[in-house]
Amino acid sequence: MAVQLPSYTFESSWEVCNKVGGINTVIRSKAGVTCEELGERYFLLGPYVEEKMRFEVELSEPEDYYVRSAIQAMRDRGVKVVTGQWLIEGSPKVILFDLGSSWSRYNEWMRDFWNVTHISVP
Repeated sequence: MAVQLPSYTFESSWEVCNKVGGINTVIRSKAGVTCEELGERYFLLGPYVEEKMRFEVELSEPEDYYVRSAIQAMRDRGVKVVTGQWLIEGSPKVILFDLGSSWSRYNEWMRDFWNVTHISVP
């Protein structure tokens, strides 16, 4: 009998905790209902922008073993990752990435992505 791992929903956007345009408003407007429906396994992924997230995120580490392990693996590879709860309705969990901390590995990751998917990225 196979072990069934928990399922997760990760939503990724440049505008998670980073208001640039209208997508931020869309994410905010559905966060409460989405958190209610999906619970503890719903995460928003976005960029770490210090001046914007400082007042919008309560920092905390994820309680989920698998998510915590994945984040630690990224940190061990030099990627700055900040986690917490976005201080909006529903208090969705966020995982924010400092893209500058890993920019030197961009070409390597794009090569790996191509090798697995055969989809080119500009």
